Amino acid sequence: MAVPGRKLFLLVLNFLSLILFSGTVFGWTALSQILVMENFYSERCEGGPPCDAQTAALNAAFTLASTAYGLSSLPGGLLLDKAGPLVTIIVGGTIGVLSVTGIACLRYIFHSWHVDLFPPMLVGVAIGGSLIRFCGYSVGFLFPSHSALLIATASVLFDGSCLVFPVLRAIYSVAEYEAVFGGYAVLGLILFILLPIAWKMNMPEMQRVRAEAKSRQQTGGSIETKTLLQQMQSLEFLAVLLFSTVQLTHSNLYIGSVNDINAEIAEKTKSTEQLLHVNTIVSFVIPMGFLAVPAITASIRRFGNVGTLQITNALGVVVNVLQLLPSLWLQVLTVCVFAIFRAFLFSNVPQFNAHYFGVLNMGKIQGVCFLSGGLVNLVQNPLINYSLLTLNNFNPMLVLCIAVTIIPSCACAALQFRERRKIRETLLNSPPGSPPMPRPRARSASLVSIAAMGDGIRRSSSLGVLASPMHGSSTSLQVMSLCPSSSEGDLADFDLDRHGVSMVEEDPQSPTRRESSCVLFFDSSHRHRRVFFPSLLRTQNIIKIRPKSPMGCTSSTSKPGVAGTQAGEKQSQELRLLEEYSVGLTLGEGAFGVVSVCKRRSTGEEFAVKMVDKVETPVEAIRKEADMLASMDHPNIVKFHGVYYERCFVCIVMDKLDGGDLVEGLQRHLKERGQINCLDVVHVAYQMAASIHYLHQRNVAHRDVKGDNYLMDRKNMTDKQCKIVLTDFGTACTASTTDRLSSGVGTKIFWPPEFFDRDYGQKVDVWAMGVIMYGLVSGRFPFRDENDVRNKEVRIPKRVHPVCEEFIRKMLEKNEKARLSSSEARAHLSIQKHLLRSPDGGDKLAEEEGDKEADGMAEAGVNDGIKERRQELILRMNREADSRKGIATKKQLQNHKHKKFVVADKIVQGGKASYEWTSEDQVKKEKLLDFENLQPAPKDDPMDLAMFRKTLVEHNIDVSQFGVGK
Repeated sequence: MAVPGRKLFLLVLNFLSLILFSGTVFGWTALSQILVMENFYSERCEGGPPCDAQTAALNAAFTLASTAYGLSSLPGGLLLDKAGPLVTIIVGGTIGVLSVTGIACLRYIFHSWHVDLFPPMLVGVAIGGSLIRFCGYSVGFLFPSHSALLIATASVLFDGSCLVFPVLRAIYSVAEYEAVFGGYAVLGLILFILLPIAWKMNMPEMQRVRAEAKSRQQTGGSIETKTLLQQMQSLEFLAVLLFSTVQLTHSNLYIGSVNDINAEIAEKTKSTEQLLHVNTIVSFVIPMGFLAVPAITASIRRFGNVGTLQITNALGVVVNVLQLLPSLWLQVLTVCVFAIFRAFLFSNVPQFNAHYFGVLNMGKIQGVCFLSGGLVNLVQNPLINYSLLTLNNFNPMLVLCIAVTIIPSCACAALQFRERRKIRETLLNSPPGSPPMPRPRARSASLVSIAAMGDGIRRSSSLGVLASPMHGSSTSLQVMSLCPSSSEGDLADFDLDRHGVSMVEEDPQSPTRRESSCVLFFDSSHRHRRVFFPSLLRTQNIIKIRPKSPMGCTSSTSKPGVAGTQAGEKQSQELRLLEEYSVGLTLGEGAFGVVSVCKRRSTGEEFAVKMVDKVETPVEAIRKEADMLASMDHPNIVKFHGVYYERCFVCIVMDKLDGGDLVEGLQRHLKERGQINCLDVVHVAYQMAASIHYLHQRNVAHRDVKGDNYLMDRKNMTDKQCKIVLTDFGTACTASTTDRLSSGVGTKIFWPPEFFDRDYGQKVDVWAMGVIMYGLVSGRFPFRDENDVRNKEVRIPKRVHPVCEEFIRKMLEKNEKARLSSSEARAHLSIQKHLLRSPDGGDKLAEEEGDKEADGMAEAGVNDGIKERRQELILRMNREADSRKGIATKKQLQNHKHKKFVVADKIVQGGKASYEWTSEDQVKKEKLLDFENLQPAPKDDPMDLAMFRKTLVEHNIDVSQFGVGK
């Protein structure tokens, strides 16, 4: 889809503002060189410039500016939340341009009035840059599919803005001081006239995005769903606060003192003639941190956000250690490491805050972090002056920086330890049937956690799952169980399907078999990952698992319940869907799951079962839908019969209707009989209105009323006896007639204008019914997009009866207050039943005015990858049911003695799965496992072994044959 020109206009200007003004103050090294050459503060040098007193005065101004940058972060975030980006960019741009203009006029002001305005002007540059940076993050939310990329780009451009003063310094060598900074101010003036105009053009959409974000808080126990005060009491907040406070000050200390430290090293090593060259290189290298973006991305994917914080801590220590070494040219390497450190610092803090604290509080948390860093940054000037003037030695300051890094390192280590402990406790102690553990917001490296370094691998409460990569990896690990302790030949007795194992092999030549195993698996890029259980997995046995589509379900034995309530769930813990029903053909698929035929085993009666994937939809949301359905009792609301909490799905059993949905009925009628006469579907409209009115009476808004969600009990919808029922309550919520909602849910082509404004009520269901009715009588949608919904006048075919036309127009009234309510719509239809009588059998169809194809009335199907994944989950559920009935699958492994063999893939139709033994020599050659450092399996740790055995038993894995082989 083409990006609107107004958004591209804003994007370009936003990027320019970031690179030119957001963080220019941190290019201090080059600016200070310009000021020294212009003899600023030279009157403080008794023996003539340059001198330490002059340097101290300049550093004091930078300390104030860098501190102001941090202190203004929280007010800037609050201003952005309260007034929006338009006001914020006007304020930030005005402050920035006026401050640069002041710097250009400093010499004139000082000579005319003997007033030193340099410190406040530099502070103004810092504050303006801080506000500009906050607005830069906001643009990403106008591009939802690229939001993360644009936020990361904003961080990179902020870092690159340090290059502005070095560029100005290069221009200064051929131009006057006033001309250089005056031209820079004019450039800013032009930019900050155009940028507010661009924001003004995009503010309606931005306001909708912000309103939607405020309504998107989910229920649950994650830190993201908590209040700001609760978040600020968490270990996550403590870790990022300490990290930001220490490392922001650390970064500013380097920038403020690097020239002096280099001068000290040059004096010690008698290489002062090289000092200017090194300092010039330093000023240009500092902004080059954007080159580290691939490393940052790789670090977050491999070690997680907390792990990347620790890497940043380590980089800071390396910088100080290199500065302690008395080599001037080594400082070129030092500044390269610092550029990487700085890029890690400014990219990972917003990334961490977004992952843990969510969109709503990310700005405030970040503002608090930078505010704290700004306050602590006040020590910068005294510390540098003390080192420069009193000690005449910067080594104590560098050692202090190294020592202080221990503080954030310990906080991050505590957070890593807690995450690992939670994962281990959940793995070893969670009762069967417990829902999957929520995916940690950051993935820390750990030898005691499942898939510790995986590419977005989901950690689950089950021993039988490592799945659902977040970033498109095709890796799927279906097993985490012990290999049978037997020699060659006994592998055939290990029932793979029964244990949820897929494509597993073991080296028959392994000299030892222990109650432990090391699993190696491969993702789509053929990089191996190791999976460890703490202190247990020390063996030479190897299991290789082929890449598969992501599963994302837990392979533990679930304990499903029925009746849709927690009480019912506990009472029926031993019941499963396939114990009471047999599942047949798929009836349909949508965004929220698969609907299939199911037959009750005891009576043979047919029902429909909606199977909702636990990965695609939170279990709590599915339970809410089941509870809502269970409370409904109306002939035009689908009847609910029970809910079963399976391993990968939550299965909702309901009435099965044989006529398909309204869209299918419309398409069938158009193909076989032509356009529908509006008189023939009044009974259908009345039932739609009755179902919506029933919901609204119970203070429920459906929010996804559409033809696909109305099912018929027969193929012919024009049959006066045709009964329809409303289904799919996944988006339904409690809402009275006066309540206002803002969540962007449902299907956009059925949205009224107020839905796009994220400020709507119950009448959105009436509008959607109007869209359905328009489609039934015309064979097409009345509107194609938001612009049509807001501006296009409804054009109803002339053949439609005037009473029907009036009814449809009243439902599609753009003014929400003037639109029919559900009760008025039902009453209107009651009158129509008596008015719409035609002696000649109805209106004549003017077929030239309508289409015989329901173009667009059928929605796009589900993504093929999602279909394949869901089908794989259903097959797995059936296999597990078979295994509980004692169906053996030994034949699948009867060829295990061969070096290589190929069997039919049971999941992918027509596919083949290839098996290959991996010898110990080959493993060593390919460096798949570190044999030299392997330790014997523990023999004196009965507690760990007992816990592990207990967990296997709880997950229905028979351990009686382990350790008894010959």
